[in-house]
Amino acid sequence: MSENVTSSKIMNDVDELVQNCIDTAKEQNNIPTRDETIEKVTDRLEQLLEAGYGNKEITCVVSGIAVGIAIVLQIEETLKKNEYVNMKSVTRND
Repeated sequence: MSENVTSSKIMNDVDELVQNCIDTAKEQNNIPTRDETIEKVTDRLEQLLEAGYGNKEITCVVSGIAVGIAIVLQIEETLKKNEYVNMKSVTRND
């Protein structure tokens, strides 16, 4: 039960951070970039690890989030590469 509470708290913290990034950018008439948001989330995850040093629950949850982010970024990069290859082949056929 404790792991679910820890997980929920950390996910809520990350959700609030992302929403704050979006709100701050809107207030400044900017569009939040993916890289800025990822940097802020990564920084926050590092802070959580430092604050919860030795706490297995926090370490597991933060590690899981970090792995999830890495997977999404890798998939995004693969999709971009495939999109570039597809666009290149379409251009050659025209």
